[in-house]
Amino acid sequence: DYIYIPLGGNKHGFVLTQFNLLLAMVLSGVWHGYGWNFLLWGALHGVALILLNCGDKIFGRDGSRRLKILRPLAWFVTFHFVCFTFVVFNTGSLADTQMVFDALFTNETGWAAPKQADILLLAAFGLMILLYPYLLRLFDGAVAALEKMPMWLWFIPLTLALVLII
Repeated sequence: DYIYIPLGGNKHGFVLTQFNLLLAMVLSGVWHGYGWNFLLWGALHGVALILLNCGDKIFGRDGSRRLKILRPLAWFVTFHFVCFTFVVFNTGSLADTQMVFDALFTNETGWAAPKQADILLLAAFGLMILLYPYLLRLFDGAVAALEKMPMWLWFIPLTLALVLII
């Protein structure tokens, strides 16, 4: 708000709006810290917002909603974009960023099959994603049951929940 709006926001046409977004994101990146990595982080997010707005202009704002298959793809791309730009954000220099990406995408010893523990952990994460709506309903039901109890008895189910978590 303190950068984008004073630049004119979206009041002066599509192209100037995209320039304002890019400039606001670059300045926001520089605001986070001193170094090329912060400038690059802001610029990458600015370019991503411009691409999103261009896609919305071409395909319509609800373009991915019409084609249901695109929504998971959009989530996947967005998640990985943010993760990769956090590498840029969290490294001390562009040389460090390059080292991290080299380590991520090259394997000097050759490709190795994932370990069983890695596969089980990934399967557990996938299962949690699938079970999330049911766990949310379970949580809401537990909160509703807790609200029906006298407050002085809350320590019993809360203690049991903490013991289960631990």
